[in-house]
Amino acid sequence: MNKNILYAILAFLIGGFFLYTGVQERMTISKLKKVGERVEVETPDGYTEHKKSGSTTYTAEFKFQTSDGRAIQKKKSFPKELIADFENGTPVYLLYDPTDPSEFVFEKEEPEWFLVLFGVVFMAGAVWYGRKKPEVPAPE
Repeated sequence: MNKNILYAILAFLIGGFFLYTGVQERMTISKLKKVGERVEVETPDGYTEHKKSGSTTYTAEFKFQTSDGRAIQKKKSFPKELIADFENGTPVYLLYDPTDPSEFVFEKEEPEWFLVLFGVVFMAGAVWYGRKKPEVPAPE
C-alpha cells in the first residue's frame, strides 16, 4: 500500500478522534445546561494553573451540595473567567446532572468549537493528502 495512503488514513482517524471528542464535549455541556440542577459552588481553597504550548488551564477542587443533600467534591478544570468571580467573592453557579452529580458544568462555561474545527480540518487535510497521486519517476 502507498505510504501516502497510510498517512492519510492515520491522519483521518486522528481527525475523527478530535471531531468526536469535540462533539461529545459540546453535547455534554448543552445537555447539562438544559437538564442540570443549578447550585452555588463553594469558593475553592486555591487552584492550579497549568501552562503548556501557549495555552493555560485552571484546575481546582470544587464542593457543593445537591438538592437532596448529597455532598459532592470533585477536582475539575474551569474557565479563566471564574477566577475573578472567586477572588471578588461573586457567587459561582454550576449545573449538575441530577442522576450523576459528579457530572457538572459551570453556568458561565460555554462549549468550544476548537476540537470540532481541528478535527474537521485534520480530516479534510487527510482526504486531500490521500488523493495526491504518487510521484512516478520520469523514464530515463
